[in-house]
Amino acid sequence: NAAEAEALVRRALQADERPPFLETLARLLKDGGRLDEAEAVLRRALALAPRAASAWFALANLLKARGSAQEA
Repeated sequence: NAAEAEALVRRALQADERPPFLETLARLLKDGGRLDEAEAVLRRALALAPRAASAWFALANLLKARGSAQEA
């Protein structure tokens, strides 16, 4: 269940805001069609870990999916 997964990830983030947890949350939000929230979460992950290639890749794919290929 996506709602339960999101709740678990958010709980984990309360204990430890780590970029991999943020990326997981962003994936869940994107899959649920909540693209603006997913983008904000990915940008937070990148603020914490600017060299996180997986977060950059996820952000580029999100921007491409929403039609912002130029920014991606």
